[in-house]
Amino acid sequence: MTAASPGVVALFLDNQHYPSDEAYLFALAEAMKAEYDEIHRAGFVLQLDCPDLAAGRHRDGESLEDFRGRVALHLEALDHATRDVPESDLRLHLCWGNYEGPHTRDVPLADILDLVLAAPLPACRSRRPTHGTPTNGRSSPTSACRRARC
Repeated sequence: MTAASPGVVALFLDNQHYPSDEAYLFALAEAMKAEYDEIHRAGFVLQLDCPDLAAGRHRDGESLEDFRGRVALHLEALDHATRDVPESDLRLHLCWGNYEGPHTRDVPLADILDLVLAAPLPACRSRRPTHGTPTNGRSSPTSACRRARC
């Protein structure tokens, strides 16, 4: 069963209360933990939808270094939120979003793959945008993920 990651919630619902974005992210992780635990208790495999780990840079226009730091923080929050769900019952869905527009500034998978594979989640899932092929001259996320054996 799919569920939104704390990071994707933070990406689309701005922090309007917490003293920092990090505090907000971890408050979301704690809130989402209850949903994740219920999905696990019901006997489902939990698929965490994490477009924030790739599409987030396109939206915010951060430097690669800053974006990688945010990806690492989002993965840390995700680990916190799923701490009571066995790894064998977790999946991570990594994607670049499905919005109407060109994917000309997508972060290449190679720039974040080491962080994603280091996460305590047993599976990497990637999907090329459904509306066409990348226009930035790079290989598609799906083919890059296959090369990485995710």
